[in-house]
Amino acid sequence: MVSAYAVGFSIFEEMKMYVIVCGGGRMISNLVTDLAAEKHDVVIVEKNHDVAENLAETLNATVIEGNATDPKIMHEAGLEKADMVVAITPNESDNLLICLNAKKMRSCKTAARVERVESEETFRGLGIDTVIHPERAAAHYLEEMITKPEVVDLAFIGRGEAAILEFDITKKSLVNGKKVKDIEYPKGSVIVAIHRNGKLIIPEPSTEIKPGEKILVLANNSVIERVRKMFR
Repeated sequence: MVSAYAVGFSIFEEMKMYVIVCGGGRMISNLVTDLAAEKHDVVIVEKNHDVAENLAETLNATVIEGNATDPKIMHEAGLEKADMVVAITPNESDNLLICLNAKKMRSCKTAARVERVESEETFRGLGIDTVIHPERAAAHYLEEMITKPEVVDLAFIGRGEAAILEFDITKKSLVNGKKVKDIEYPKGSVIVAIHRNGKLIIPEPSTEIKPGEKILVLANNSVIERVRKMFR
């Protein structure tokens, strides 16, 4: 499996958090799973009855059916104790309203999905802590944005100049058994992290690639296809 991600920049404390996730569509399942794995308390607010019902059946999280722009619904979701509100509905205007209400009612951290790159500056100017471009953001990195203070600024990825690629390593992978320093990846690419035993680690030159791991590679657009062939 190969997937490309883009992340933004934020500074959040690494601690157990009470997170309210509003909407989300395709990305919400992995996001909630990752947050729950980090022992965070998660509540989902979803206005579509069928979607809410499905989420309640498939995810280990409390699901509130209702419109997150309604303060009463957010109160029901526990806004008064929330550390973070993540608004990732398909409507960026709703996302902005959800986050502004959260700031007014709770003064908690907020993250909002935008549809247009040009909206990012406006959202940040209005006090939104993290702005998300979902078409380039993966759930795992969204979770990292929300919970990890050490995440670096990779805004240049959001501008389309590069991508982070994820590769599942098997026994047949070309890089299986090799040390990072021995992998001859194309100029303009670098292994930035390895997902090993449920943890994300930063590899050393002597780190050996093993089956069952996920390798994250930062690559310029010009070498992405060469990187894919190398890590297949």
